[in-house]
Amino acid sequence: MKFLRADSVVRIAVLIAAGAAIAACTETVYKDFPGFAPPPSGAGQYLGYSTTSTQVTTCGNCHASHQAAWLTAKHSKAWADLQASGHANSTCNACHTVNTWGNDTSSVAKNGYLGVADARYQDVQCENCHGPGQNHVNNAEVSANWPVPSIYVAVGVKTSCSACHTGEHEPFVEQWSCARCATIRMGVRISRSCACSPTRSRSRRTCARSATTAARCRIRHRTRARTHRKERS
Repeated sequence: MKFLRADSVVRIAVLIAAGAAIAACTETVYKDFPGFAPPPSGAGQYLGYSTTSTQVTTCGNCHASHQAAWLTAKHSKAWADLQASGHANSTCNACHTVNTWGNDTSSVAKNGYLGVADARYQDVQCENCHGPGQNHVNNAEVSANWPVPSIYVAVGVKTSCSACHTGEHEPFVEQWSCARCATIRMGVRISRSCACSPTRSRSRRTCARSATTAARCRIRHRTRARTHRKERS
């Protein structure tokens, strides 16, 4: 027993000495984050991807859970799907890249991919709905820079998802206008302007049923926006 005890003491001493040696030659160095690459001239304040090859958005470096969820969505494949469709042309780019469509109040500005055809702006990323993120990245604590997306959808409105999800190609906004949910605002029924055309291949019943999805989408975004504001307050 005495031999075992002595041997244990020796082992402990060796471990302590090794640990001290490692600690002596190890130094922790803290470095400032160099910052994200600024947008190229002509792209406005849109940041796009920070790592294009792995589709890591600039926003996703901090908002990791949202980045992971986005990668499973069809929006993350918007550019690849367009190229594989066999119908890709320049008129499609606005709805398959990061730019002012869907978030900007200006119908004149052509920032993001529409200003600079850079791969960092391909796909429908965070900034498509939330707007340009440079101010938020530079001053994240300023509440005025929190990019909360608009949930107002209507035919002709280009500051929300109705900028792209409308027309013959993606008639979700028109379908929404047919639903009963679209005729109620803050508990008050308003006149309905149904844009569903009877000449469409889809019947009105299908149109109204599809609009339910749009209603859920709008309600979900409103709920998330409220939750986001509560978390920030």
